[in-house]
Amino acid sequence: FGVRVKAATKDSLESEVSTRAHWLALHETGGVKRPRGKYLAIPTAPARRANNQSVSRSRRRRGARRTFVAETRSGPAVFERTGGGIQALYFLEPRARIRKRSVVVEPVKKVVDRRFGAIFDRTLDEAMEAAK
Repeated sequence: FGVRVKAATKDSLESEVSTRAHWLALHETGGVKRPRGKYLAIPTAPARRANNQSVSRSRRRRGARRTFVAETRSGPAVFERTGGGIQALYFLEPRARIRKRSVVVEPVKKVVDRRFGAIFDRTLDEAMEAAK
């Protein structure tokens, strides 16, 4: 998805920073995520990788083998059969609350606030020298 930057030009003094990561908006503002179907699959610790908290392809719901859905006291869950028993991979929830955690807007604002003035002054001086 990445971050795209559209720089300002002489003809258009506007710049733009954007992304095609549609899911990022909910993380920037916070709110409630609702499923496309009946449930959201919330991964448990055994489903995640230790280093970056992502879920490997083999542990994703569609790619996981030897799995089954069972009802628990806290609601339905997806379990995986292991050599020594079973372990929960996902809890199935009708919705999930996403906490506001700005990973694009606030950091970009901080960088702009910190660096814009000096860069603008330097660039304006260069433009004035070139115009002479």
